[in-house]
Amino acid sequence: TELNLNNADGLFNCIPGQILTLSGIEDFTDLKDLFAEFQPLTAVGGVDVNQNLALERINFSWTGFTSIDISNLSNLWNFIKMGASTGCAAIPIASVNTLTSITLPTAGVLRQLEITYQPITNSSLINLNLQTSLENLYLHDSTGLTTLDVSANTAIELLHVYDCSLTSLTLGNNIDLAVLSGNAPNGLKRFKATGNPASLIIHVGNATGRVALAQSLFTVANGSFDAGTTIAI
Repeated sequence: TELNLNNADGLFNCIPGQILTLSGIEDFTDLKDLFAEFQPLTAVGGVDVNQNLALERINFSWTGFTSIDISNLSNLWNFIKMGASTGCAAIPIASVNTLTSITLPTAGVLRQLEITYQPITNSSLINLNLQTSLENLYLHDSTGLTTLDVSANTAIELLHVYDCSLTSLTLGNNIDLAVLSGNAPNGLKRFKATGNPASLIIHVGNATGRVALAQSLFTVANGSFDAGTTIAI
């Protein structure tokens, strides 16, 4: 039920893998875990896993495809495609910071979504609003993101959107701000929106006292965001 195609030489020796396509992967009907880090996966149509309906976890970090449709994967709870801030001659960052569009599961079963250092935009995170079970959302270093609305993702407990280009972030009325303001078990801050434009406005909903609560929980001093950021309804 697990297929590990990770290229360890990519991580330790900066040697790119040789797998360009996952053609034939649709025959692995019982596959639950798929890992293919440091593989190019750049062939046209090279990443089609939308018929692998049993998939629960996918890690395509440091790969080169530009779009993916995982809308049929009703058991998928973890999807990761990390990129890089630095590269090397054999694996330059332009070859791994490539994802411009993703269509998320229509069943809304994701609990963790990690897309970092990718040229993803506001409109190309398709079906994000359907992910009502989403707990951890990592989108940091996605400089194409100028606005983000997670108000429908009411289960969110960790939100990392630092070093993006956000001018508007909508949390809405129903995300638990007290939980979001704490630290995760690994010590990471659950909420981090530093490194965005000083004009960033964080919309926390219009419920009574919600703006004041957010202002007490999220501050420049505790590293939630940078000076100039505004909290509003």
